[in-house]
Amino acid sequence: MKIEIIVIILICMVTPVMAEPTPFVITGHVYDFCGNPCNDSWVRVTNLNTNEGWDVRNSSESNYYLLMLDSDDISADDVLQFDASGCFRSKTIEHTVTAGEIRGGGFTEDVMISDEGPDLTVTAIKMPDHIYCGRDALIHTTVKNIGTVDVGTFDLTLKVNGSVIDTVSTVLPLETCAAGIYVTFKWTPASVGTYCLTVTADSGNVISEPDRANNNLTEMVQVDSSETIRVPDDHSTIQDAINASSAGTTIIISPKSDTDNVYYEHVNITRDGIWLIAEGDVVIRNDASGTTNIPYPADQITVWGEGCTVQGFDLMATYTGVYSNYPGVGVRLCSDHNIVKDNRIDRTYGGIQIKDSSCNLVENNTVGPCILRVMGVWGDHNLIADNTFGTVPGSNWLLGGYVNSYDKSASHNIVRGNTFARGASLKGSDNLVYNNRFLGYAEMGSENTYNITKTPGTNIIDGPYLGGNYWSDYAGNDRDGDGIGDTPHSYDLLPLVNYTPTYTTADAVIALSIASGSCEYNPEMDVNNDGKVTSLDALMILQAASGVTEIA
Repeated sequence: MKIEIIVIILICMVTPVMAEPTPFVITGHVYDFCGNPCNDSWVRVTNLNTNEGWDVRNSSESNYYLLMLDSDDISADDVLQFDASGCFRSKTIEHTVTAGEIRGGGFTEDVMISDEGPDLTVTAIKMPDHIYCGRDALIHTTVKNIGTVDVGTFDLTLKVNGSVIDTVSTVLPLETCAAGIYVTFKWTPASVGTYCLTVTADSGNVISEPDRANNNLTEMVQVDSSETIRVPDDHSTIQDAINASSAGTTIIISPKSDTDNVYYEHVNITRDGIWLIAEGDVVIRNDASGTTNIPYPADQITVWGEGCTVQGFDLMATYTGVYSNYPGVGVRLCSDHNIVKDNRIDRTYGGIQIKDSSCNLVENNTVGPCILRVMGVWGDHNLIADNTFGTVPGSNWLLGGYVNSYDKSASHNIVRGNTFARGASLKGSDNLVYNNRFLGYAEMGSENTYNITKTPGTNIIDGPYLGGNYWSDYAGNDRDGDGIGDTPHSYDLLPLVNYTPTYTTADAVIALSIASGSCEYNPEMDVNNDGKVTSLDALMILQAASGVTEIA
């Protein structure tokens, strides 16, 4: 018996105690080249020393991954291979495990996915919450380059149910990891229903990319019907019609009679999707003064609803050395996705105010004369295009400012094709200001861009190239006669100058070659401005070269 006990004791003494494995945790994140998170990515980790592998997939809401192993799976000096997929790309890296990592119980390995070359990606499509048939709808999109190489100009295309609706050429080279290019499309759906909207970057396949899978972005939208009511037929005042309407109503305003076309009221649009359209010569006049506080009683029109349109009105107050509607404006936008177009605003204290609002279009309006605070832009991603701002001495136009004050936030707005008769303050950041005519002093903020790439096309002063802006105080020269100044005007690298074309018989030969199809189109040869080069253009150039006639 004693001998058995001794044997058992000896056996226990010589048998080692098996050590339990300790946890080993690998964590990390998956990013694209620009450091943006690649959510819903997939990672496989393989121990190249043992050929054992483990699949790891993070959640769709995060780019974070976690792999729980133990010391039986990993040893010091093992080489681990990480195969990561996400953001339409894949990446393989290796990591050699250290003794310190074994003692510490794991390590963190972030994976950056990229390919050599440019990588265009459509990152966002923004539009009103409600879209109505027969109405202009603004479709806003953002395109970024998350590749390793900068990108030149390219086209963006909007398709609806597979059919091309609009194509816009980019006007700025797209740098790697920059904020992106912002483009606005206009779409007018003809009928009610569900539509598939697809925005494609580089639809012409100009840019060589390793993978084009992320060049498209698709959104499904519902188009609703719109009720129409009329003033004065259905309601005697514009405000009564708005108060009686539901979201999405079209309100058509006509003159009250052959001799009375003036509506004396402050129009307050408080519902979404109101389309306020003047039919004929219609004046809205509000001489009431007020305060800078809500509901802005001194305005002619104040817009609170989203996705509204104000089109075709004469908006005015009374100016007799003082403004009767101080401190009101012609149109104040306090919401997003609105359109203000084809209006004339005169003799009000302020013209147009975009107040902390985004994705609005202000197009083809005439503001002034006799307006002191012509316009203030406070918000992001607004498009100000093809307006005429005529004013009085001492007036100003504010990009990045409120009607009564300066230095408000404004970024990624586009200001193009406008004429400014007086002073302008161009502040904010990352705004694009090009192809405008500045006839007075302009203060230029350093954080904006004031020219696009030199591009063939008729500019605002009828020159043959798009580039920067026309500045009346620019003193530089144009030695090569291309309508672009030889030296910058402050931050405008391609200032526009007056262009006087000169032609030779060689130009006539070039024009004839273009007309026959043997040479590429050149806008300088389209001297009759019909959008094409024909034998008639060649004849006119030949006559101008001979001194028989002049081409304006």
